[in-house]
Amino acid sequence: MIVSNYNSCRERVRGCRESITETMRWISDGPNKNIIKYDVYAINGYTFRTKAREGKVYQNSGVSVVATDTLISKEVVTYAKNSYYGVLQEIWVLDYHFKRIPIFMCDWVDNRNGVKRDKLGYTLVELKRLGHKDDPFILASQAQQVFYVTDPLDQKMSIVFNTPPKNYRDTYEDIDEEFSTVVSQNDNILPSVDTLELQKENDYFRTNCLGIVIRTVCVS
Repeated sequence: MIVSNYNSCRERVRGCRESITETMRWISDGPNKNIIKYDVYAINGYTFRTKAREGKVYQNSGVSVVATDTLISKEVVTYAKNSYYGVLQEIWVLDYHFKRIPIFMCDWVDNRNGVKRDKLGYTLVELKRLGHKDDPFILASQAQQVFYVTDPLDQKMSIVFNTPPKNYRDTYEDIDEEFSTVVSQNDNILPSVDTLELQKENDYFRTNCLGIVIRTVCVS
């Protein structure tokens, strides 16, 4: 499906009579077929880890993203911003020759049946109730980091808290506006709580080492 979508996009761009930017032409050709995969990635002032890489002391696989949903009711179209919550499973870096784009593959909680607010205004999620399985990827530039705390009143639910971003220089800063989305904070943030001390760790994203190469198979 991904290959056919790229082929369709490429043909539409090539046949378009309007002016097309050079960036769009590169994107229409699709990324390199060899995808680099990482377990740790630093971006947006956060250090993200995949669920498999995550240790027992630190929780860095919680992800949230704000998306604009289209609602259609009785021929009336409305738009609303909603927060989605998930757990980071894989980190891919797509190589478009002129630019490398990191993307996150996550398990997302079903927003209809797995997310609710309690009487105190806290957001609760049921991490085992998954949804949006056909759309697991987001741009890493869209991601906010959250952490989940088990609700003592209901063990199957987790309370969502936003992690304040660290004030350090991102390792991936050349994302232009075409690939970035401004994400607003949700209400469950604790600005008075000290963030985890990660400065002594050595497993941040590095450029001087090889990642895991995934060779994709093109299906005609």
